Amino acid sequence: MNKSKKDSIPTWAKLVKVNNEKQKETKKSNDYKSKLEKYYDILKIINDGNKNKKDIISKTKIDWSSLDTFLDALIDRKLLLKKEKEGDIKYKITDKGQKFVLNISKALKLINLK
Repeated sequence: MNKSKKDSIPTWAKLVKVNNEKQKETKKSNDYKSKLEKYYDILKIINDGNKNKKDIISKTKIDWSSLDTFLDALIDRKLLLKKEKEGDIKYKITDKGQKFVLNISKALKLINLK
């Protein structure tokens, strides 16, 4: 019986390879997002309801230190509010932030990206 090289690779090794490839794809796609796209993603997530940093990171895949920079910029531009209650920090989108999300959504639809 003649097994091909592909068939001789153990299942666990195939799974590790697939997982590594998925991680590379996720990292690549996130690395190539523009600042505008990252601002949009953050605001869009927060627009669905008040969120904390952990919620935002899990959905955007932006690293912790970069997220602080983006959140501070959004707060400075009055697109986002920072709310602290009993030591828990949550972020809330402002009316201006909602308009930003709406306008970017329209622009993306016009050029058939979303």
